[in-house]
Amino acid sequence: MLVTKSQTLMPDRLLAERIARSSGLNGLVSHEFILDQTFKWLCETLELKRCDSLGDYISVQCDEAIRSHEFYIPLCRTYSSVDFAIGDVEFKSISKKFLDGWFPSKPLDDPDMEGRVRQLENDTRAKFQATLAACVKVRAEAKAASAQALDSVLRATALLRFLSIANWTSKVRSFALPFGMENSAAWHCFNLDNGVVTGLSSISIFEGPYEWVIDEARAELPGLLECLSDLASSQSTDFRKTLLDAMLIYSRNSTTVDPANKLVFILVALESMLLKDAGEPIQGNLGERMAFLIGRSLDSRKSIVSLVKKTYAMRSKFIHHGQGIDDLEVFDAFLFNAWSCFGRLLELRDQFNTRLELIGRLDEMKLS
Repeated sequence: MLVTKSQTLMPDRLLAERIARSSGLNGLVSHEFILDQTFKWLCETLELKRCDSLGDYISVQCDEAIRSHEFYIPLCRTYSSVDFAIGDVEFKSISKKFLDGWFPSKPLDDPDMEGRVRQLENDTRAKFQATLAACVKVRAEAKAASAQALDSVLRATALLRFLSIANWTSKVRSFALPFGMENSAAWHCFNLDNGVVTGLSSISIFEGPYEWVIDEARAELPGLLECLSDLASSQSTDFRKTLLDAMLIYSRNSTTVDPANKLVFILVALESMLLKDAGEPIQGNLGERMAFLIGRSLDSRKSIVSLVKKTYAMRSKFIHHGQGIDDLEVFDAFLFNAWSCFGRLLELRDQFNTRLELIGRLDEMKLS
């Protein structure tokens, strides 16, 4: 009897998802792996090639497939002279020695193959050598391991971007993402002379620094990277977990150069930390709590509250009337205040168990 995958896809997929989420396998195997093994078991059982139970068969296949994997994921345009870690993700430069082990040191007997290998080597070294890589170890089945590695790297890299100037200005964005996910903006055009095509041009649109050397940011912001690593390493309190979630939302502003997009990510992140619930007034409470969080004088607090009101006015014009963010000077000042707030929240990560405790303390300060 011939059984096709489409004939068993729906029931098997539901079964595969239940098995993959079971307590002993959750996070260790992918749904696709379990689905493939279930289909294989079903086919061989119907063909009378096996008589074991599905559970026993899956158990054996998982034992064989689950193993340790190590991933080095290069980051676009990102460099560092020293290695460091954020949580369980290590950041290391891709060295010449690292790549030497991949390519043969002696010439190959086939000249044509030798030429192609050396071209691949040159292209690889030009693109990746000296680039910073996010390194992570995962024990799981291959597809599940890849998914977990990417998730861990994206989270750690998002926190790393908190050191980028892209958080402080509407004029640039950060490209600190895994190669292939940076979405560099470019456009193509054919060049003509008297109606005849003379060439094809690819023109990049400048949206940020061509490269980011993290050493400079670490020198200007001592201890900040260590705070980020500490937050990533432990979510032992509700405050730490909420702050990490908020910072992951906030970090998305650094990967776009569009002010309206930046504003959405920043406000969502701030509101998730500094508003009690959806029922309380936003502008006044958010502005005042930001003011008491980072303001050092009466004048600075008044300025922070005023900036928040102006920023929400620009947000309203964009959302309700389709108008862009017009006053970039005001917007950039707000960007810096928002970044400063999250920097201060990082410092307070162990002084409060919940964000409501923090909000309560900030509200008390208004009456002191």
